Amino acid sequence: MPRGATRSQKAPRPSQSQPRLSQSQRRVDSDDDEDMQEEGGDEGSGMDVDGEEESGGDAELKRKASALVRYALFCEHKRMPLRREEFQKKAMGSNSRSFFRVLEIAQGILRQTFGMELVELQSKAAFDKERAGIDEEQLEESRKATATKKKATTAGSKQYIMRSTLDPNIVEYACQTIPEILDQEHNGRDEEDENETLPQSYGSILSWSTADQLEPIGILYVILALILVSGRVISDTELRSHLKRLHLHSNADVNFDVKATLPNNSQSLDGFLESLRRQGYIEQQIVGEKKAKGAGKRIRSTQADNDTGIKYEWRWGVRAQSEIGEQGIAQFVAEFMVTREHEEDEDEEEGSGRNRRRQDPHKKVEKMLEGIGKAAGGELAGL
Repeated sequence: MPRGATRSQKAPRPSQSQPRLSQSQRRVDSDDDEDMQEEGGDEGSGMDVDGEEESGGDAELKRKASALVRYALFCEHKRMPLRREEFQKKAMGSNSRSFFRVLEIAQGILRQTFGMELVELQSKAAFDKERAGIDEEQLEESRKATATKKKATTAGSKQYIMRSTLDPNIVEYACQTIPEILDQEHNGRDEEDENETLPQSYGSILSWSTADQLEPIGILYVILALILVSGRVISDTELRSHLKRLHLHSNADVNFDVKATLPNNSQSLDGFLESLRRQGYIEQQIVGEKKAKGAGKRIRSTQADNDTGIKYEWRWGVRAQSEIGEQGIAQFVAEFMVTREHEEDEDEEEGSGRNRRRQDPHKKVEKMLEGIGKAAGGELAGL
């Protein structure tokens, strides 16, 4: 940060080509030098003041970074993106140029304390452009051809979401059953708890049975998976037909936990789809309408499909790609299908008494991923 000149800074000496000063002028300069030396005792305190100003500036940046962390957690709880302009207006004031310095400090707090980080969402134009490349099966060639222009083509939206920074191996280990933890969980229950219906205990460090909004997240993943394996776009009629097989009719309720602010802690399927669209996980548009024109519109009722003949289709939204990713959903589907098949094979073997040769589960997952990629219509995009 540039600092103003202090009293201890001396004027530059005259060069040899400059004319010499007269004796009276030299006397005046000498008196001025003596006055500056007498005031030199204040020089140290002046430096301390500057140091305090710098320290105060760092403290102000940390304070704003803490405010940014709180605001990010609030937006994550609401599942809404953090808007840079809104935060700058509320917390930065006229000093908005220091936002990226504040963001850097906030990122350190989020990673060390919460195991999360802020990620900027793609702009709608950049997302549609990349998605169009995928639809045309030219994503890989396009990325190679425009490797040097990647930053320019993927312009940010100035909107941020929270994303986990934990290593998948750590999460996988934390989900395994540990006998000591399982014994403590069972021993910690008293007789009153045994008479109540409580979440099942698995003896793991991370307990998904007590996770926040487990049912809505599971339904979201199923919807994203259906869209992905349908060629990255699915008609509204087809999507609802698949959901009906899971007993999710249009008037069915999606249940939230007690921390939700919804009436009766539930939401209709239509309302749930609308909330996912509003949060940026999925997009709904009229078939044949241009993406930029219809993707962001709110469409209340699917009855228009029958009344007016208008057909709708669903696609992934920007948030789903930035937070979960196609590879993440594909891994979720492959592991679920292979694990279920493996358990069914074990049950059949126990019933028949036969021990047939089974294929390596890891190879099954790899083949399943290849099949999902083909169903999607091209290479699966990562985060």
